[in-house]
Amino acid sequence: MFSLFGLIQKYSHVFVFLFLEGICFYLIVNYNSDQKEIFNHSTNQITGSILNQSSRFNDFIRLEKENKRLTSENARLIREIISLTDQIKQSEENQSASVENNFSVYPAKVISQTIHSNRNYLVLDKGLKDSINSSMGIIDDRGVIGITTKVNDRFTKAISILNVDCKISSSVKGEKYFGTISWDGHDMNVLKLSGIPKHANISMGDTIVTNGYSTIFPPNIVIGYIKDYSIDKSNEFYQIKVTPGTSLGNTDKVYVLDNHFSEDILSLSYEE
Repeated sequence: MFSLFGLIQKYSHVFVFLFLEGICFYLIVNYNSDQKEIFNHSTNQITGSILNQSSRFNDFIRLEKENKRLTSENARLIREIISLTDQIKQSEENQSASVENNFSVYPAKVISQTIHSNRNYLVLDKGLKDSINSSMGIIDDRGVIGITTKVNDRFTKAISILNVDCKISSSVKGEKYFGTISWDGHDMNVLKLSGIPKHANISMGDTIVTNGYSTIFPPNIVIGYIKDYSIDKSNEFYQIKVTPGTSLGNTDKVYVLDNHFSEDILSLSYEE
């Protein structure tokens, strides 16, 4: 306490000066219209700038929460699209549409990935505790990304579509013929579709989609688009080059697809 009084006494002339300056400033601003207008304008500018920065800071704080909400909403919409596609397909085939969709959709974030190897992979920030298992399909809002392979409690490793070991059953949208999408390990902008017979009606730009014949992906998920094609004279099939629907290097948010009946379906394969 004595040190505080000592400090005030030591710098009393400074405090008096500042007090008098404040009185002078108050008198000048309040009794001179020009100075008052300048002061009000400057105050409004400073206040507006502070409020703007505060608003931007609050928006930044809320951004992560909003991103999570939007990701969850996208997962819900993807699940509904898959369900509606399945119902439309069954209706076209004069079958009763299932009320409950076979797939669950789990949002995840890519925390690591490779694109320059011939066996590219990605790592997701979700694992067993988030209901992720091996052999689940991975997509983003543009198309197929890959397939999960190794999973622990917190993380998942997956092969990407740009992996020579990744084979996906697919077809040309609108055609009943099916084939297999693969990658030869060379150009990351070109996939290869094999098994489509030469009498199939295809053209440049046609959409290549999953056909739903595996337990990993539902039908009609975009894989890519026909870039070029030719007929191999040694056999009866097209040689088709496909541009991937998604860019692996720019992948951040993805969705993991869980087929509720995959184990039941796969168990039939082992029955004699």
